[in-house]
Amino acid sequence: MCIRDRYQRRVHGVEEKINENTSSFALPKGLGEEAKTQDQQSSKTQKQKVKLQVEHFLGEINVAGKEEQEVYDKGIQVEFYDGQNAPMSEITPPRPRGKLIGEQGQEESDALPAVSNSRRVSKIDQNALASYSLLLPGLDLNKAKVVPQEPPQQTQKLTVDECKTIMKTKNYADFMIKSTKLVEKALDQPIDNLNSTISEEEDDQDSDADDQSDLVYPIIKFFDKNNSTNRVITDLKWSNRIHELLLAAYSQKEEGNINDPVGVVLLWSLSLKSRPEYHLYCQSPVVSANFDPFSNHTVVGGLYSGQVVLWDLRAKQVPVIRASGHTHPVFSLNVVGTQNSHNLVSVSNDGKLCVWNLSMMNAPTKTVELKIKPKQQVQQQMTQDINCTSICFPQGDTNNFYAGTEDGVIYLCQIHPQSKNDNIIEMYEGHEGPITSLSLHSQLDNAKNLTGLLVSSSFDWTSRLWNPRVSTKSMITMEAAEDYIYDAQWHPTLPATYMSVDGEGYLDIWNLLQDTEVPVMHYKTGINALNKAQWNHDGSKMVIGDSHGSVNVLGFHKNKVGINQEMVDSFDLFVNTPKGQDKFEGL
Repeated sequence: MCIRDRYQRRVHGVEEKINENTSSFALPKGLGEEAKTQDQQSSKTQKQKVKLQVEHFLGEINVAGKEEQEVYDKGIQVEFYDGQNAPMSEITPPRPRGKLIGEQGQEESDALPAVSNSRRVSKIDQNALASYSLLLPGLDLNKAKVVPQEPPQQTQKLTVDECKTIMKTKNYADFMIKSTKLVEKALDQPIDNLNSTISEEEDDQDSDADDQSDLVYPIIKFFDKNNSTNRVITDLKWSNRIHELLLAAYSQKEEGNINDPVGVVLLWSLSLKSRPEYHLYCQSPVVSANFDPFSNHTVVGGLYSGQVVLWDLRAKQVPVIRASGHTHPVFSLNVVGTQNSHNLVSVSNDGKLCVWNLSMMNAPTKTVELKIKPKQQVQQQMTQDINCTSICFPQGDTNNFYAGTEDGVIYLCQIHPQSKNDNIIEMYEGHEGPITSLSLHSQLDNAKNLTGLLVSSSFDWTSRLWNPRVSTKSMITMEAAEDYIYDAQWHPTLPATYMSVDGEGYLDIWNLLQDTEVPVMHYKTGINALNKAQWNHDGSKMVIGDSHGSVNVLGFHKNKVGINQEMVDSFDLFVNTPKGQDKFEGL
């Protein structure tokens, strides 16, 4: 039974009760004044009982059942006027519980019920209003007035000029940049991930394509026309916390104007291919830059002016901290230590080393002057500065490090020496030109004895292999390049495998287990010289930068290098024992 039918039945029942009770209110003839008074009091009491029943009934009308949730439209208000056209009460639209509300907002027995045009509760009809008039004699139904509620205010439309003004604000520009980046990243996700099944024919085709592909293949090229044109890549780094993010530092633009930023660092994301993820600027050319391995939002940079700067990706594009500790270009930056105790180590071209606390960079916590006593000047007790061009720390070591210099010598140094002013421990000679890069072999489970092998590159067109534990002389010299070798880096997961880049634009992949004279891959990327190269965390990708500001990300098939344990053991015997060299060369 619907609410309308139940309501109409109850109204008819109330009307019958009212008729029966009002018929009994007639006084018989011949009664005295006392009888009349008693009958009037009893009739008044009876009317109040009927009134209470009607009120209880009306309260139930506006209560929705548990299985039916009321949905209200634009409600209406009913105002009743007395003889002087003054409103007696204002009835609000029905509430979900349907209580009777009076003028003061309290529950009153004499208050009128709410009237609603709800889709589930019908309006009070004339029969119900007639029953109210019997209980409330002062009510004039002819003067009842239905007052509709005011419609909600419509949203004001902006004019064209107002829209243009908003679009020029910084908040709107920042919102659009962030939003469009998220949308572009979402659209760049591969659709194949949504497919649950792939046919066997497609699998066979994919495997055949992998077999025919080269060891190195291009993935993406990053270039920002506004910030990369006519700039040289000075440093490249992958983030060890966000693996799709990489950093590229740029020199000053060769043919720029006065409004171009001097120093630029761009953070590129593999999922955002059309533009950089972040733009970072400073007032001097950036010589070196690096991620903070213990923070997601900190980038440090070494400037040509000798300053060390820190950018906070959450704040703004310019450095939040500028620290002065060097007077010459800062060619190398390394963050060493653990999560709870780590420091920034910077080295400049004048041989000055500074140790910084990243939480308090107003001044270095320690300063070391790297000096050496030349052989021809030992008797005069004179010293000479070490002109550092690169440094590298052994894995897990915060005190010992290797330093490459302009005179082609590699030094083993200490930050905290056992004796005062004796920071130089060992010297490794072999190169005939300035050292451009140093890289230490990572610790691998299948080649633990290869840990600590050092590879270096130089302007003398060669790269050399060193084992500092065995000898101060280089063990192998790779001479395949025909130009300056600007960078060389060990593979993070493959033993005795490294890459190098040179001034002719070639990328060479070396597998020393197979051949020490010819690289296994001689890859030409373009006509520009290659300045920097870096592997990602698992060695499946590499990034290379050239002298015209282009950043190329390449893929690498690790399973096609062709390494077995017998080769690793033989190479281990060679590099760790001088007698093993003959056996290694006979393979």
